[in-house]
Amino acid sequence: SKFFIYGDKKGKMTDEIRISNKVGMAFGTLTDVAYIKDKSNDIEFMLTATILVNKNEIFNDDVYEYELEGIPFLSALGRELLEYEKKH
Repeated sequence: SKFFIYGDKKGKMTDEIRISNKVGMAFGTLTDVAYIKDKSNDIEFMLTATILVNKNEIFNDDVYEYELEGIPFLSALGRELLEYEKKH
C-alpha cells in the first residue's frame, strides 16, 4: 500500500514516481513512512505522517474513516508536497 500520492488512485504506479514505504493502520490511525523519488524531475525526499480518523472517538469498535477521509488526505498531502518540491 502506498498512502502518499497513490493511495486514492486505482492501478499501477508510474515509472516516474517511485515510493519505498512502510504503512500502518490500527485503531483509527493511519501511518505512512516513505522515501519518494521523482525521476523525471530529479526530486527525492522523505515524508512521514500519522493521522487519527476516529470521529466517534471509540477505540476498538472497527468504525474508522480510513477510506473516506484518511487515505484521500494522505494521498493529497503527498501530491501537494511533491508539487511544492517541483517549484523550489
